[in-house]
Amino acid sequence: MVTTLKKILKSRLAFIKRNIFLVDIVGVSIFIVIFAIVFFCFPRPSTYVTVLLDVSKIYNLDRNEVNDLDTPPFWFIEEIRLSTLENNKSKNDDIQIKNIYVPENGETNKKALVELQIKTIYNKQTEQYSYGGTPLLIGSYQRFRLHNIELNGVVREISSSDLHQQPLYIEINAYLEPLNYPPYIVSLERKMTVENNGQILTDGIPSYIAEKIEKGLVEKDSNNELLAEIMEITKQPGTRKIISNGFITNVADEDRQKVTLMIKIRVDKYGNNYYFLKQYPVLIGNTLFLNFYNLRLPITITDINE
Repeated sequence: MVTTLKKILKSRLAFIKRNIFLVDIVGVSIFIVIFAIVFFCFPRPSTYVTVLLDVSKIYNLDRNEVNDLDTPPFWFIEEIRLSTLENNKSKNDDIQIKNIYVPENGETNKKALVELQIKTIYNKQTEQYSYGGTPLLIGSYQRFRLHNIELNGVVREISSSDLHQQPLYIEINAYLEPLNYPPYIVSLERKMTVENNGQILTDGIPSYIAEKIEKGLVEKDSNNELLAEIMEITKQPGTRKIISNGFITNVADEDRQKVTLMIKIRVDKYGNNYYFLKQYPVLIGNTLFLNFYNLRLPITITDINE
């Protein structure tokens, strides 16, 4: 009788062990299935960030026509502009070109920054954004493909698109330095030319340029947002100082005009300094390049009104 009970107990225990094992397997399987459903059907939340990409250092482009290896060719900048329009028309959810910052217009090579809006995944543990499986890190060299263009460059800034910052504008006073305008005739002494065995000091820019400068002229970016606007303008007749045989004679120069300006410009502030187009320091004595339609104006800053 005792032997029979032992056999029954052993049989029951073996049955229970088998069922526990089966329950464990089924439980693990259910957990894996649930995890897979959550992973594939409920992916990690995505968020949009704004990335400022410096595309100036692109080494895989033909640079035969480029003197400065830190500037992309003109044709590449124009392709970015065209891609900006096409990409924004397509309403790509993952990546868009929002803006492009370049110092001047015209067929010259130039440094350039591209502002991208990118759909990323945020990792709370590492506190990092990633795109295409690659972390977005300031200072890292990244590659982005959109529409019909590939953008390679160094990440300068990463900011949450939820933080909408109002554009910052300041007013500056400036004058137009004659040396920055044609005919670029300069001798060993600054602004001196030799004429009729005498030395001539000119003050003013060519009148055909000065006549194009008017109050209300504006420069806008690719989003049609204001970059610069001429608020006030003062023009005076240009002069020449003729130095001959030790005598100085002041004469009017009908072909030149002295021009001073008050200009409102959009800037970004890093630390205590302002920057135009996100990269050119706004400092008294510095020269900035402004472009009003087909008029290129190098201006020399004389005062900053914050």
